[in-house]
Amino acid sequence: MQSNQPYGKRRHTLRTHNDDHSIPAGNGIAYGVGCWPMEGQEGLGFRYFRILTNGNNSGGDNRPFCSGLEFWGTLTDTTPA
Repeated sequence: MQSNQPYGKRRHTLRTHNDDHSIPAGNGIAYGVGCWPMEGQEGLGFRYFRILTNGNNSGGDNRPFCSGLEFWGTLTDTTPA
């Protein structure tokens, strides 16, 4: 997952998952749920987010499947001074 700060062009990688098996798949489990902290981003505010795939999913193809997404944090004012 990547994001950029308001009025900024640099993207920050918030979280990378490589060969991640934290969400159960297969064995009759149709859907899984995961939750991950975005560490190392304290004090930064973000406005836009994007999810990128970097390989095949647990089903063996490269299609991202997401039925919901929630962000938790502190809402800050991003108006330039």
